[in-house]
Amino acid sequence: SFNGSYYVLLPLLVRDVYGGDVRNVSLLLAVFPLGTIGGSLLLLARGGIRRKGRGLVASLAVAAGCLIVAGRGLPFPAVVATTFVWGLAGSVFLNTSRTLFQERAPEAWRARVLSINQLGFTAAGPLGALLSGFAAAHLGPAAALSVSGVGMLALVGAVTLGSNVARME
Repeated sequence: SFNGSYYVLLPLLVRDVYGGDVRNVSLLLAVFPLGTIGGSLLLLARGGIRRKGRGLVASLAVAAGCLIVAGRGLPFPAVVATTFVWGLAGSVFLNTSRTLFQERAPEAWRARVLSINQLGFTAAGPLGALLSGFAAAHLGPAAALSVSGVGMLALVGAVTLGSNVARME
């Protein structure tokens, strides 16, 4: 899972690249959920997203781009802003993916389908954290963040080309 970038690589980036302390880590880890909450409120106010599949793919591509950019040695305030944008993209991903799962599942199975989706999303976290730690040890946290973004972009591209997800309403 790519949440290792958030839980592992961002704190290492702050410590090893920017020489930051716990306040800097706290700031960086706070702006992502602020972006997610703010983006979700904006989606609610605008009435959602009509082309959910396209929104899902675009949000994942933007998130991947944010990881790539954040690993390129920007000044710390720019990394904070990039992480906020990543959170905005996360709000689109979270809302569209769950909606797509729920709308396509038979009514009697909706809770089960969403629980399996969430289980997969959550269960992949420890593996993503472990891989992020190994990548940071071998490449450094900045390069590992960019590599994670490139990997995510490649995965999004492969799924987009190999499925009809981008055409889902």
